Amino acid sequence: MLSDTGNDLAVIILAAGKGKRMNSPLPKVLHTLNGKPLLEYAITTAKLLSPIKLIVVVGNGADIVMERFQRSDVVFVIQREQLGTGHAVAQAGPGMESFQGDILILSGDVPMIRKETLGNLISVHRETGNTLTFLTTNLDNPTGYGRVKRKGSGSVEAVIEERDAAPEIKTITEINSGIYCVKSDYLFKALKQVDNNNDQHEYYLTDIVKRACEGGSSVGAVEVPDTNEVMGINTVDELRAMEKVLTSGNIH
Repeated sequence: MLSDTGNDLAVIILAAGKGKRMNSPLPKVLHTLNGKPLLEYAITTAKLLSPIKLIVVVGNGADIVMERFQRSDVVFVIQREQLGTGHAVAQAGPGMESFQGDILILSGDVPMIRKETLGNLISVHRETGNTLTFLTTNLDNPTGYGRVKRKGSGSVEAVIEERDAAPEIKTITEINSGIYCVKSDYLFKALKQVDNNNDQHEYYLTDIVKRACEGGSSVGAVEVPDTNEVMGINTVDELRAMEKVLTSGNIH
């Protein structure tokens, strides 16, 4: 169980994406699920962990999002150019210079993640002394998601985005959820070393996993049995499907 985290836990929520596949001028994180904006779910769950700081990175429709969530316990940081998830997290760096502890990174379009699951992630991260620990799940159809590549020993070797994955990597069904717990002193140093030498020419947050492994830092992965918890919302159809899951109570 997660014990006191307030003095050494910060949370960064990524909410800057354009959400092109929603086919709407409304920022993706403001689309509603069961009457509440997607971002509200992430903020509410994050607050249950009593972080010392909660930062939301906004970009597309930043003014609208900040106006909707005017509250004193959230710090907003703007990603003015959409250069990838790694770049988005890096925008929070200037406000974190004095923070020493663990940083939990969440996605503003993943509404069903539970406090208990995040608490377990943080506990495993701290008990093992990992530099970085992240949540994974297994999908029957992992198309579109970054795959978790493991060594023969079972330890994590890298997370590879699908667009950059070789055919044999695409057969892997274990995917990265995009939810991380990282030691602060490692996170921002690693982000400065991430490049955009990939198919999308973006700065991937996932690259910090590979760099940690290559640098000899300990990396852990915690599998989430209920895939609904870590599913992001990218289309209207996915939003409607999650509505059905939520109303059915099929979240364990």
